[in-house]
Amino acid sequence: MHPPSHPANDAGRASSVETNQNSVRFTEVSGVEGAASTPAPALDRAFARKHPCRLLVAEDNPINQKVVRSLLGRLGYDPVVVEDGLDAIAALKAGPFDVVLMDVEMGELGGPEATRRIRSEFPASEQPVIIALTAHAGSEKRAELLAAGMDEYLTKPLHFERLVGLLARWRDLRPQG
Repeated sequence: MHPPSHPANDAGRASSVETNQNSVRFTEVSGVEGAASTPAPALDRAFARKHPCRLLVAEDNPINQKVVRSLLGRLGYDPVVVEDGLDAIAALKAGPFDVVLMDVEMGELGGPEATRRIRSEFPASEQPVIIALTAHAGSEKRAELLAAGMDEYLTKPLHFERLVGLLARWRDLRPQG
């Protein structure tokens, strides 16, 4: 494993998960942008039994790792979390995963380059669905990520309802060999 991101990278940022029995709210606060939040659908621990998949999360920010792990855990998933694209490739070589939630901007090897390597180094039968996690929205960014081999993308702050929707139909996103 590679060391976590430097604390200076997290300056001015905080993330939290606020929950009650039926909903979750993901909030990321940036010292420049202010706050953004998304109310989410009811949490269902049985969701993972209804939509089973082996999840890998590649995210270098320790706070974001905790938030994503918590959200996925509340759906009944137990994801493997790694810190960069090199670790994601190593995890995929060690065992198969169905879905990779891949941060775009990571230290040693970012999401787009890691995805290109996964697409070129792994046989079609071992290709996971790769969903980008990015703070950048827009059609140009989406096109760039899809061109790198990613299948879909989620913007940060994370829209929980969209994440749930993608996980519910991950098989439809599977790369065709």
